[in-house]
Amino acid sequence: MQYLVALLPFLASAALASPIVKRANNQLIQSTTSGLCLSPTSGAAGVANGALGDDTNVVVLDCGDAATWDISPGSGSIILAGTNYALDAGENPGATGEVKVNDMHSRLGLD
Repeated sequence: MQYLVALLPFLASAALASPIVKRANNQLIQSTTSGLCLSPTSGAAGVANGALGDDTNVVVLDCGDAATWDISPGSGSIILAGTNYALDAGENPGATGEVKVNDMHSRLGLD
């Protein structure tokens, strides 16, 4: 019983802690080296106009023209905001591998 009493102050403070953020929505992914942002080649305007398809290349653009991303740290997924397109490093990730976006539903057979 005395252990429970000793834990009460801790439990009360833990209940007041801020919640864990599960996803960061509409985030720019910006390079600290160049200051440019990760985006499909069509940029934010292309995303808004639906100018996307599987294997659309991802490049770096001026951040004012770049699309935003929904980032889920727990699952590791990075989804193009407002779409079903996920960032895909493919089978050759690394410093020289191409990065693309692909429809995550079609890749998982959810269509």
